[in-house]
Amino acid sequence: MISVEKKPEDDLQLHKSGYQIEVVLSDYITSDCLTKHYGKVLAVDSVSLKVRKGEIYGFLGLNGAGKTTTIRMLLGMIRPTSGKAYICGQEVNAGNYRLWTGIGYLVEMPFSYPNLTVKENLEIIRSLRNLPDKKCVDRTMDALRLTQYSDCKACNLSLGNSQRLPWVYAYFPA
Repeated sequence: MISVEKKPEDDLQLHKSGYQIEVVLSDYITSDCLTKHYGKVLAVDSVSLKVRKGEIYGFLGLNGAGKTTTIRMLLGMIRPTSGKAYICGQEVNAGNYRLWTGIGYLVEMPFSYPNLTVKENLEIIRSLRNLPDKKCVDRTMDALRLTQYSDCKACNLSLGNSQRLPWVYAYFPA
């Protein structure tokens, strides 16, 4: 799952010459024919997509369908065999973590600390992402309807609420 923070100035258009793709800044994440091979195994086959500011984009599919591999290529965590990915009009390169600013992402199922409260788990995420706004934790708990569980240990949450907690990883920008 990928979520993208929207700002008013992001509706400007930028045309990238010399390549077959028009990059529009309102299209925050763009890919053109992303393909990944692991040896002879084709993991991802020519994925082209656009994710606009403010959108939440999810991947659904069977195990081994290439969902995680696609997200990792889009974020520059791994290199595609072929194809290109762009964030804000800049080509994604493996290891370019600066491009992740403003993108929340959830790859696989993240870990929550079971013996910490919901609020303590969120504070850890806020701290790891260097988010100076301490009120973002309260806003996030409100948005995810977890406020009433803020002092509850993660291990004591219902299944539904415990599954909601990891969404913070995508809700907080990197």
